[in-house]
Amino acid sequence: MAVLVAGAVLDLGAVQVTISEHGQFGTSVATGFLTLMLTAYAALLVWWRRRSSRRAEVVDRAMYLWRRAWYCRRCGVVSVLAGGDSHVFAARNLAFELMVLAGQLHWRKRA
Repeated sequence: MAVLVAGAVLDLGAVQVTISEHGQFGTSVATGFLTLMLTAYAALLVWWRRRSSRRAEVVDRAMYLWRRAWYCRRCGVVSVLAGGDSHVFAARNLAFELMVLAGQLHWRKRA
């Protein structure tokens, strides 16, 4: 988000300089430049939302796996039954391992 704000400030500065130096021609150049930058910002926003959506989906799946995990105090490991297979992970890296497993498993689509 900070990149977008910094880009907007730089865009406004570029528009001001272009218009003051080139008059009417500078206005059309500045308008084109602003249109290009707004299009780039819109594309970046769409990409970011899609990426966030995919990441949220993996987090939800990892939480699903976490709710179905069992911790063995004697061994210090966590067992997860997922997709018909049993997976065993060290308790200290459980969050990371569940995120990796959630991304690797094949999930059925909800109706």
